[in-house]
Amino acid sequence: MIEGLDDLDGFECVADPTRGAMDQQKVERGIVARVTAILRRTPVRAILCECTELPAFSDALRTATSLPVFDVVTCLDFFHSARNRSFHSAVRHHVSQGIERKLSSEAETAVLPPVRLT
Repeated sequence: MIEGLDDLDGFECVADPTRGAMDQQKVERGIVARVTAILRRTPVRAILCECTELPAFSDALRTATSLPVFDVVTCLDFFHSARNRSFHSAVRHHVSQGIERKLSSEAETAVLPPVRLT
């Protein structure tokens, strides 16, 4: 389901910046009201905020709907995390380089299980 926000009161300045600054609280109330109205009539499992102006309202939507909300920030986080070395991968790398780390507590042992190189 796709819902446009061009007619949302206060959101018109996104399309036409000459109309002044956006009243964020007014727009937030309007977006939350619009989305909750949609949820009353249509089953939705997640929300995707396509516009780059919308991440400012994602937390309000998460709070109001208890649904996962995806926006440009969460999408960038997703792609960025795919490029980052994970914690266990970094440990395997250090062990393979001959760098050993002595664990100082049992709590660390629980967090960092032994790594076997195959």
